[in-house]
Amino acid sequence: MRRVIPVFWLIVFSIGAALAQQNEPYFVVKMNGKFGYIDRTGKIIIEPQFDEAMLFEGSIARVKVGDKWGAINVKGQFVINPQYGRFWPYSEKLASVQVGDKCGLIDMGGKMVVQPIYDWIGKFSEGLAQVGLKGKFGYIDTKGRLVINPQFDAAGNFSEGLAAFLDSALWGYIDKQGHIVIPAQFDFADEFKEGRACVKQNDKAGFIDPTGALTIPPQFDQAWNFEQGIAMVKVGGKYGFIDKNGTLLINPQYRWVRTFSEGLCAVQMGNKRGYIDTTGHVAIYPYFDDAGNFFEGYARVKIDNQYGFIDKTGKMMIPPQFDHALGFHNGLAAVYYGGHYLDFIDGKSGVRMGYVNKTGQIVWNPRN
Repeated sequence: MRRVIPVFWLIVFSIGAALAQQNEPYFVVKMNGKFGYIDRTGKIIIEPQFDEAMLFEGSIARVKVGDKWGAINVKGQFVINPQYGRFWPYSEKLASVQVGDKCGLIDMGGKMVVQPIYDWIGKFSEGLAQVGLKGKFGYIDTKGRLVINPQFDAAGNFSEGLAAFLDSALWGYIDKQGHIVIPAQFDFADEFKEGRACVKQNDKAGFIDPTGALTIPPQFDQAWNFEQGIAMVKVGGKYGFIDKNGTLLINPQYRWVRTFSEGLCAVQMGNKRGYIDTTGHVAIYPYFDDAGNFFEGYARVKIDNQYGFIDKTGKMMIPPQFDHALGFHNGLAAVYYGGHYLDFIDGKSGVRMGYVNKTGQIVWNPRN
């Protein structure tokens, strides 16, 4: 499906934390080239010792030692020894792992639920996961049973009971039994969200309902899924927003936008960025060189090449002082010194990551 962000599962350790067993969030840190975990106060909980580390998924976290992946518990003890070439995130308590050049499924205890016989296994959604075999795609259930034979050229996640499939360069939709509900007829087909799915015909985007009826005829250069009754669309290089009837709520007028988050959307007006509300009114004056989405009431903003954080009134809560920053999650935000967070992911020399809380206190200072 489009707008998939490649390798994002490899970088989530830098953008937040997941709840550990005691409902206490742990955050990944890097020290002397190794990764470990801290709590919200900055106290080291699991000593940095891993070559890569992911956020906790329930009570376990995926970690890499050398070139092999395994998993640890909240005490830092291995529950799955490092043994896999790749170890994808869990979904519905199952994870795809790579053994040689094949993929299988393990549970959260490391038990092999599906032997490594597939070329690829996707994430579970609504009880089913895509599998690839010899260039064709089908679906398995959480017991590992093949419920839809590999027969499609590509296949998407199930959402609201339907999944997109590709056949002879055209997309349609199937149900969970593999029955074709909407015949292949679209140049592109997205997942269903809020009873609508974005599709493309003749290079224009519109929306269909679960019966395949066009509720909004293809007319946009690009369109995104509905979120809380609003969808972003692009016309002539500019972005706007529509409702489920296709009525323009905010005329396409912005050359740069983000998605709505916590009722506000970052947009570019002239050469500066600010925020609008769902009616299109300016909520925060365009004063920033960059503006992020809101998370937990705060958004990162950039002024004079430095990042800080504002609240939803536009008040500067943490003054600009970081070379880059990401959003707040579980009370902390990852901040970067010496470069962009992607430079940190790439291992660029001199780029370090820390954490700041909502009072502006640096709870993990990478310079220490």
